[in-house]
Amino acid sequence: HFGVGPRPVASQGNWPSLGMSQGPPASVRPPGKAPGPPPPKAKPAGPPLPPRGAGALGPPGRRAPACEAEKIDGPKLRPIFWALAQVPTSSVFTEAPAPFCLVALEQQFALTAPKVAVAKIRKPSPVDENRKRHRFLNNKASEKLGIAFSRLPPPDKLSEVLESLEDFPECLHSEAVLALHSAGTEQHEAMDQLRLLNIDFADLAQLDLPERYLWVLTTVSSCRAKIACGALIAGPARELPDIRSSASRVSECLQLFGSSALMRRCIPTALAVGNVLNRGSARMNARAVLLPDSLLKLEELRATADTAAVAAEESSGAGATKGISLLDFVAQTLVDDPENESSVQEMKDEVARLRSHALTSKAVCLDDSEVSCQGIIEEANRAALGLAEVESAADLCRRVTKISYDACDIRDHVRTVKEELAGMQAWSSARPKIPSEEWFVGWAAFFDLLGAALGRGRAPA
Repeated sequence: HFGVGPRPVASQGNWPSLGMSQGPPASVRPPGKAPGPPPPKAKPAGPPLPPRGAGALGPPGRRAPACEAEKIDGPKLRPIFWALAQVPTSSVFTEAPAPFCLVALEQQFALTAPKVAVAKIRKPSPVDENRKRHRFLNNKASEKLGIAFSRLPPPDKLSEVLESLEDFPECLHSEAVLALHSAGTEQHEAMDQLRLLNIDFADLAQLDLPERYLWVLTTVSSCRAKIACGALIAGPARELPDIRSSASRVSECLQLFGSSALMRRCIPTALAVGNVLNRGSARMNARAVLLPDSLLKLEELRATADTAAVAAEESSGAGATKGISLLDFVAQTLVDDPENESSVQEMKDEVARLRSHALTSKAVCLDDSEVSCQGIIEEANRAALGLAEVESAADLCRRVTKISYDACDIRDHVRTVKEELAGMQAWSSARPKIPSEEWFVGWAAFFDLLGAALGRGRAPA
């Protein structure tokens, strides 16, 4: 039997065939026989390396092999980054390389200093700016708020003002404060998107101008409540003195109507004269008429002209003279009244004063004034409630609370004047549910006609 040992590693070539006709391999011997001679050593592959110190390129015009290029001291070339490996005993890397031109290689693959790119500074176009910035508002809202917010200080300064509340809101433009309050109330969706974006102050330039101020509303503590108080002080609260003054003017006018001796004498006189004209008709013996509408009828009714005077004017070619109006007759009656102690000029001055107060009062709508006061009260209560737990806004909260008290006082004053107006309209038998503006306009028109009639009258006898 043959003993089988490890297979020998061949230096060159392949294993011989293992057929029985060729016998066992050299390393396998039968028992009892001496080993044969050792196998011959393999010859080294490739040409021998040049001696140390010899020229790399050799004689002129001769191409140097690749192995010689590794020994050349020349310019630094561009490296190739590949992974290294161990060379096996039998490998393709043991084959001789093809010759190449070292000069051409150094020229084409020399490592040059990298060029420093000089950044061109240019002003970004508006299109680039819009691409870089985040916009959450539509064009119309953005343009509107951009105009209003242009009156505000920069966002960082506005944040400081809203944090400290020093001289707020007087330090800001009133219209801009109202625009901030309106934006905080209406632009909920845009403000929610800004919160999700989570932008810091350093990145504020990424936002468009209106969005920057909306960002302030989302970052300052209790900002919306503070803005609501500021908008109340800068807006509706400023109307309270005018509402009180306007209601006081109406009250003064009503008192002047009720205390006027001329009106107390003129109205009964006109009723008595009208009853005489209406005798025998269904309107005779009237006890009251609608005022001031019925008094305007006095100017429309004209006296019958004298027949002889009309004939004389027609023969002379002159235009026909209209007769005097019933208002002229009433005015002359007041002038000739024995109990009248005023001169014609004094009567005209009183009529002018009554007319002036009526025209001033017609521009005042007491119903709207009451609604405005009630709205200010409700808005002030909401604003004060929002700042109730903010210690830094204690002074601002007290101001808003005082506004609420003042609005309540003015509202009660307006209601009192409304009661006075209702009483005066009942006193003068006004048309039911007549608007106050129309009622005062009618009185102003009558006083205008009465003043002209007094001017046309003759002096008392």
